[in-house]
Amino acid sequence: MADYLERFERLSHGILLYNTHYDDTYFVTRFLGGLTEEIHSVIALHRPKNVAEASALTLIQEEELAMSRKRFSLKDCSRSKMTTSSERSKLLPLDKSGSEKPKLGKSDNLEKLKELMQFRRKNGLRFKCGEK
Repeated sequence: MADYLERFERLSHGILLYNTHYDDTYFVTRFLGGLTEEIHSVIALHRPKNVAEASALTLIQEEELAMSRKRFSLKDCSRSKMTTSSERSKLLPLDKSGSEKPKLGKSDNLEKLKELMQFRRKNGLRFKCGEK
């Protein structure tokens, strides 16, 4: 961003050497037009009056985006640690042989549900919550 600002100032001074009729609105519009869309949309909402104000807002927004990207990447790293086999083995139930239980299909789930309903009916419990 600092390079863009430096080049923009150099070019704007070159334009003003030949034509002094350009105002701040023209330069702010051109400055915003060269920004990325994610920065441009935020800065345009502030409606900066001159390039100095626009550049200060741009630097602040750029820092904020960098911090949010860093936070987002840290969350991804913490999630990827959970996918290691040692963590997975702690979360998944094991059968008597010590291996992970196979995933149940629809028919297995229905059988388990029927067994649960029969158990609750036999013991006088409610079907949904299991209370008496």
